[in-house]
Amino acid sequence: MVMWLIVVFTGRLPQAIADLQAMTMRDWVMRSIRVNARLSAYHFLLTDDYPPFETD
Repeated sequence: MVMWLIVVFTGRLPQAIADLQAMTMRDWVMRSIRVNARLSAYHFLLTDDYPPFETD
């Protein structure tokens, strides 16, 4: 919202804010990739093997 207001009033986006926006997006993408890798590893390591339930 703040960046939109800056662009509306000045007619351009300052380079420092554009760099901040790009860095934030890059961090978000990297964080998403890490979370996806962790969840995939957890999912593939789950097993349905149970010990036998015998009472003999």
